[in-house]
Amino acid sequence: MPPASPLRRAALAALLAPALLLAACTEQQQQQTEQQAEQTAQEAGQAMQEFRANTESQLNDLGNDFDELEQNLQNVSQESRQEMQNSLSELRDERKQLQKEMQQLEGATQSEFQDMRPDVQQRLNELQRRTEELKINAMQSKQEVQQYAQARMNEIDREIETLEQEIENADQSTRNEMQSQMEDLRQQRQELDQRMSELENAPESEFQEMKSDFATFLANIGQSLRAASNDLANAVQSAGQEIQEEAQDMQQSGNQEG
Repeated sequence: MPPASPLRRAALAALLAPALLLAACTEQQQQQTEQQAEQTAQEAGQAMQEFRANTESQLNDLGNDFDELEQNLQNVSQESRQEMQNSLSELRDERKQLQKEMQQLEGATQSEFQDMRPDVQQRLNELQRRTEELKINAMQSKQEVQQYAQARMNEIDREIETLEQEIENADQSTRNEMQSQMEDLRQQRQELDQRMSELENAPESEFQEMKSDFATFLANIGQSLRAASNDLANAVQSAGQEIQEEAQDMQQSGNQEG
């Protein structure tokens, strides 16, 4: 068989070029899809590990609070001590349960993690709220309550400012979602100043009763602030996942068309 002429070889190359180009394009798209999927999996795994580490750190802090509370309860009247010790025992049990669930998270799938995350956040937040309330109620002097409350209010102000900056950097949809929560939080913070002033001016005969109401209100603000921070983090993460899923869908659609 005689060798193909230059003209014939050129014609064959022209016919094969689109097929070769399509194959190269399809392979490149497949590689991009696989890389995107791998990146998404890595980021999801990192988010799970960060959540676990952060939660365990907060649980460790609560353990220190419980030990301190145990000591402070020795100065509480016998009548109130037993009730507070029962409350502290309940808090310890809930902390142990959350620690157990954090250990189980080690082998959880991404879907399982997403399902359990909001529940863990809510229960941890409630545990922190009850701990702070009990901590304030265990304080005996007005000066001790005032010093703690003032330091806590300064901390809340800093956290609100940080949260507002983070919201400002979020997308418009997330900013809209957070607007109502932040308005409620600012109103609570303003009311806290008024309650603080009333507590400072309260006569000793009314101090214990007012202290209990104040402890509940201050602890509730802390809970609202943590809830807002959790909601923002979850919204940002969800938005990022949606963008990644859309990118994957577009790449897969391109592969199918190719």
